[in-house]
Amino acid sequence: MFSRNRLQWCRLVLVSLGLAVATGCGNGLSPVAGALTWKDGSPAKELSGGQVVFEEAIKHVSSIGMIGNDGTFTMSTIKPGDGVPTGHYQVAILEHRPNANAAGTQLVPAKLDLKYADLNSSGLEIDIKPGKNSVSFALERAKNQ
Repeated sequence: MFSRNRLQWCRLVLVSLGLAVATGCGNGLSPVAGALTWKDGSPAKELSGGQVVFEEAIKHVSSIGMIGNDGTFTMSTIKPGDGVPTGHYQVAILEHRPNANAAGTQLVPAKLDLKYADLNSSGLEIDIKPGKNSVSFALERAKNQ
């Protein structure tokens, strides 16, 4: 059985593959590197292994960035690190939450407020311009923290 995060990831991979076929070599992509922090300013290292998702509604473009050990990420649309087409994007942050027990029936407690897992409730948006883009997002911890 797939978790909600895995299903979202699979959907984004399929959209990205469709975009790759439609756009060919990926011309017109702007490099995007970013960092996640907690509201107190500390790096969101606890989110390592998760994903940052950009989605542009008009062009139907999705891009993904894997969160590193230091809370940083580099966005990819067609191939790793290739960047993002210019435009206005809604942003979601998908936390990697491994199983908490051997049966796989329970996940470890969330560290990130669950609102960030949905593009419509995250409150995060970004405009990608031509050329290099550097972005950062200050995030709220889960209520149970």
